[in-house]
Amino acid sequence: MWSQRFGDFQDQSGLGVAGSATGRVGVTGRFQGGINLGDGPKTSQGQSDLFVGVFGP
Repeated sequence: MWSQRFGDFQDQSGLGVAGSATGRVGVTGRFQGGINLGDGPKTSQGQSDLFVGVFGP
């Protein structure tokens, strides 16, 4: 098990998570401010933007 913060001091919320038999984990959610899921920082373009991320084992 592990946990990781991906956003800045503003609001980020995970809304969904799913795992696969190969060990990958997919996550969805929304964020304000900045977030970095591993492919470089992204900045929200409005009140709340969506994100989708997939992490390997």
